Amino acid sequence: MSSTTTALPHVKLDHIVLLLPLEQLRNPPSWLTDYFTVIPGGKHAGGVTENSLILLQDGVYIELIAFSEGVSDEQRAKHFWGKKPYGIIDYAFTISVKTSEPTDIETEFEKLLVIWREAGVDEGLIPPRLAEGGRTRPDGTKIEWKIASPQDERARGTANFWCIDVTPRNLRVPLSKETTTHPSGASGVASLSFNAPSDGNALLELSKLFGSYLKPSSSNDTGIITNSRFTIATPVDAHHAVGGGSELILTEKGVVSSGKTGAVELKLAFSTAGGESKVVRGDIEGQTVELAFV
Repeated sequence: MSSTTTALPHVKLDHIVLLLPLEQLRNPPSWLTDYFTVIPGGKHAGGVTENSLILLQDGVYIELIAFSEGVSDEQRAKHFWGKKPYGIIDYAFTISVKTSEPTDIETEFEKLLVIWREAGVDEGLIPPRLAEGGRTRPDGTKIEWKIASPQDERARGTANFWCIDVTPRNLRVPLSKETTTHPSGASGVASLSFNAPSDGNALLELSKLFGSYLKPSSSNDTGIITNSRFTIATPVDAHHAVGGGSELILTEKGVVSSGKTGAVELKLAFSTAGGESKVVRGDIEGQTVELAFV
């Protein structure tokens, strides 16, 4: 973790984004419905995308997202996710704030900007500003949040974006026993893995970014701490009985491309309540998605 003198905001894993074709969003395939309870989300401000949600007991959720009917190829191409292949494409962190007043949100976010620059984080991974975000639920309820994304659009899905609630979080993430009970027994996010090419410096830059505000966790039985794993809190901290949080795991997948932020694969593992370990594979128009249960 960074040695900065700036007070560290309480950073938490907020949600993980899974891009689907619109038809699969509206009629989820069996590789999702056989394992998860899927609830309606709504349409985002601007009308370009819409979503459904898989809510977990640890407060994290999986956002199933698609481009809406009537969105042109040109509109899609201009969207920051418009050129992404189907599958797990991005992930969001959030921070705890005293109130949802814009000034409090801005104050906490400014602390992060100071921390990143003191730690020498690549400017392309640092969000330049907070912007307005929101969506309308099927019942007509309007939800608002502040959002911030990496300055370099090519880093989307490598570095996280930020989602900080203005309206109460339970409007955006309506946790209940009914919405968080899943056929698979999935109860939380065990880990999010980043598989990056070894011929770039994506892992180095991610390690620097995460290390500026998260603590590294042990990667072996000797107690040696490395920069390949980090522990991040979840919105419902009490869900994790020991140690707390989910793991962010940085790994190399061999030399496959050049560039410091390209070709990072995201892999997701769910913790289950006494269920067997397994991997479920889903097909999205030729793209394979792997979801692990541990």
